Amino acid sequence: MIYPEGHDYFPLEIPVHEPLDWDMKKILQVHEYFRRNLDTIIPNLPKDSDYKLLSFTGLGGGKYPIIGIFPRTGKFKTDPKHSDFFNYFDAAENYIAQVGLESLLERSKDLPTPKWSDLENGMMYPD
Repeated sequence: MIYPEGHDYFPLEIPVHEPLDWDMKKILQVHEYFRRNLDTIIPNLPKDSDYKLLSFTGLGGGKYPIIGIFPRTGKFKTDPKHSDFFNYFDAAENYIAQVGLESLLERSKDLPTPKWSDLENGMMYPD
């Protein structure tokens, strides 16, 4: 699926990019593990949402993978001051600290993941 222009979603960054030295294969593995287990890891996420891996363009113009939270019905504000952005990020960070990055890499090593080049070019996973 090509990213739908103007579609309302909430970007969730899993803070592993720098600790994994920007190794996109490993970053995508961990993101996919989070995507599949997000309701358990962060139980207060908006209900009735789909979770997709996608490319996000940061303030400096660089692209990196995130998890997009897409509500199936209705819309919600993506502005951090109107959301639980910091709580979600903190929950992800706490989970990584509790479980350990090496353990996450081990748990996620056999999960199918998209190619970074596909996400970077607008694909979402799963489509």
